[in-house]
Amino acid sequence: MVKDRRIALSTGAWCRTQKYPGLFYIWAIAARGHTNQEMETAVLEELEKMRNGGVTDEEIDGAKARLKMEFLTGLASRRGLASELASYQSITGDWRNLFSYTEKIEEVTAQDVKAVMDRYFVRDNRIVGMVERE
Repeated sequence: MVKDRRIALSTGAWCRTQKYPGLFYIWAIAARGHTNQEMETAVLEELEKMRNGGVTDEEIDGAKARLKMEFLTGLASRRGLASELASYQSITGDWRNLFSYTEKIEEVTAQDVKAVMDRYFVRDNRIVGMVERE
């Protein structure tokens, strides 16, 4: 959407909560001359491609590497470490779970991604919000 089609300035996704499993955010910021409706359609098309064609091992490995790097970089500061420890304590009930996070990342497979998509990425679970200029 950003590099190939150039219809979006930015896209992203976020899911990192054990307290509310299945809560997943996807966003797209339309490039000039494109609409939020185009973004919604494009995001849904990409999700269907993932659901039907799956994801490659290369894509999974790249995502794992980026996620681990982001996680470990966040722990480099005292504030980041304190925040993560507090989050793990409040969300999982044990701050020690923080230290098995990278191991959990390594366990994820393409089949896991497909199973999550089939379970959570269904029309009845979708909420779409758009910010429009007047």
